[in-house]
Amino acid sequence: MEEKIQDLGHGQWFSDKVPFGYSYVSERNEILNSANIHGYHVAGIAAANGSEEERYISGVAPDAQVLAMQVYDAETGNGGFSDDIICAIEDSVKLGADIINMSLGQDCGFYEDDRYINRAVNRANEQGVFVAISAGNAGMSTDIYEDDGVSRNDWGLIDTATVSDPSTARGGVSIASVEGNGYLAYSFDTVVEDTSRTFACMMLTYEDLDITDAEFFDAGNGDYTIFGEYVVDDDWNYTYVPNPDVVGKVVLVSYSDGDYAPFNPIYYGELSGCAAVIVYYTGSDDLPLELRYQTSDSYHIPSAIVGRSDGEYLLSLASSGTVAQRVTGFDGFFSSAPQMRT
Repeated sequence: MEEKIQDLGHGQWFSDKVPFGYSYVSERNEILNSANIHGYHVAGIAAANGSEEERYISGVAPDAQVLAMQVYDAETGNGGFSDDIICAIEDSVKLGADIINMSLGQDCGFYEDDRYINRAVNRANEQGVFVAISAGNAGMSTDIYEDDGVSRNDWGLIDTATVSDPSTARGGVSIASVEGNGYLAYSFDTVVEDTSRTFACMMLTYEDLDITDAEFFDAGNGDYTIFGEYVVDDDWNYTYVPNPDVVGKVVLVSYSDGDYAPFNPIYYGELSGCAAVIVYYTGSDDLPLELRYQTSDSYHIPSAIVGRSDGEYLLSLASSGTVAQRVTGFDGFFSSAPQMRT
């Protein structure tokens, strides 16, 4: 491997697990990426070698090695340029890769044999490399604009293309999930009258839940006036005065289709000294996928979103004045949520 890296003239050996890594977009050997972590979880699914006994993740092929071919900038997240992708594909072949995984692409692309990336994919396949490429995550190539629910493109033609480029390349294998039976979510627990209940949720902040003798408050749609108010004195100095009914309580906020992401009530919940802000989706028991990847580190109050039935249960605690002995969770372990809502 050392000789092959020398022949390339860039990149470096990191470990037996990661024998090569290079950032093609920034032209440096730093491959850790905090701006775009998608490649981490894809590599983990494929080749993570953690100990399951210690509650770490083990991938499908834990003994596999990983070539870290970075094409998105670690600081800005920008990248995905054709020349960088082509170089990464060609170098993978030179380094002896058995499989190339490309979890990237343009949504709903079309096949053109003279496209440069497609050529690189085809050449890699001709060299005996299995090239797996994501089919895409954008649904159809057009949105539903008409009242009749038919997808049409800008020319008024019915268009249901779903596969992204370059997975349309002849030498690539397009990978997609067609089931959607469930997805992974965090969870938290309540203990009420010595009875425990687990809630599947998506975290909206990174703060852990650990509340004793938790009281609940129904804040409706989370309008900021519910949490408190700003008062001004004769010198025009503003002071925020929290609503004493929300201080120290777990505040419940509704979320419906079409609403903005619920960070405004999270902000005022923290400002008002609430113990936590739990958002509940009014549409169904599923979790709204439009809020995935929305977890924010800008707020320092525990917050998550749950489905409708779980929200109704928490609302019943609020309306009856029931106190939960414990509310705990967000410890990093996963549970399977009931169903994917697309």
